[in-house]
Amino acid sequence: MARPTVTYHRREDRIPFLRGLLTRSLMDVGLPFQDAYAIASAMRDRLEGVEEIAAEELRRQVAALLEERHGREVRDRYLGRARAESPLRVIMDGQPIPFTPAVLARSLAACAIDPPTAYQIARRIQEELERAGEWRVNSLDLRRKTYEVIKQVCGPKVADDYLVWRRFHRSGRPLILLVGGATGSGKSTVAAEVAYRLGLVRSQSTDMLREVMRLMLSPELLPTLYRSTYNAWEVLPGERSRDRVIEGFYAQLQTVRVAIHATLRRAVTEMVHMVIDGVHCLAPALDLAPFQKEAVVVPVMLAVLEKAELKEHFTRRTDAAPQRQRDRYLAHFDEIWQIQSHLLEVSDQAGVPIVPSHEVGETVQGVIDLVTKELAQRHPPDPDRL
Repeated sequence: MARPTVTYHRREDRIPFLRGLLTRSLMDVGLPFQDAYAIASAMRDRLEGVEEIAAEELRRQVAALLEERHGREVRDRYLGRARAESPLRVIMDGQPIPFTPAVLARSLAACAIDPPTAYQIARRIQEELERAGEWRVNSLDLRRKTYEVIKQVCGPKVADDYLVWRRFHRSGRPLILLVGGATGSGKSTVAAEVAYRLGLVRSQSTDMLREVMRLMLSPELLPTLYRSTYNAWEVLPGERSRDRVIEGFYAQLQTVRVAIHATLRRAVTEMVHMVIDGVHCLAPALDLAPFQKEAVVVPVMLAVLEKAELKEHFTRRTDAAPQRQRDRYLAHFDEIWQIQSHLLEVSDQAGVPIVPSHEVGETVQGVIDLVTKELAQRHPPDPDRL
């Protein structure tokens, strides 16, 4: 599909329409990832065959679509980004920086506050400062005010979580989140949303790591690497049995673990936050102890607890990614279910948190809450250390 060109007459700019850029701007005004992505996709489809569109007209159409699907309040938040720059300035390292609600909201989202609430808090802070005529505020006073407003809007629990995340971000240690789960459990969707919400700048899937390893290792050398985890057992030597499904899974896991360890080492060396998702993210089988000394490593396991629901996940997944055939998953459903049962049993025995994967938003929040709980054990909330 050819991308239409967006024209900015005042700046005489011409740039292609980018769905990802529109998604990001919608999330900046508090729209959840799924909704923002849906709006951006709808606009892309609407512009099919259009060669050029003025930025003002694109903005008008996006606003109308937002009002249609999410109401006037969301539309007004989106349009509000275009208003004149606020005269408010934040003094950081002696330099005045323009205050923008979107930037503050994004930093609050990185402290585990959901995007709509983060934007509401940022706008309230802006309005209170403007009413008081406090046109210049130092960064420490802004953090203190942010803490108080969070406490008023969300309660002391969320305000304390904000303090936890603030202390963690100053610790200099990377956060590495491992999102495990069987095929169809929603790992990639949840990992992508959590990564955006928490500002985890890098993400990786074990499926991609496996694909890279396939370029370097022949199927004759490692035949299980060239299968999915649910049918890797078919190329194992010996007689077929129910236990062979799990044996095939581990045979592939032992190979992919090498790439997972390399990815973890790189994240620790570069001190960058990262989320890794995949069926291979089974913490008890990965030996994470060497990395936990230098990073905060949080493993979680997603679970779809009803067979009918998991089958429905495959249907939705096929709609989103037509190249993945639903029939292939359903033909191996018993093996997928067996692997999930094993993942949950092993995770439960090892104390790895299990998060039910039903509605995406609830699952994402459940994962974020677990990460916050882990960080709170290392960095207890302290208002005097803002």
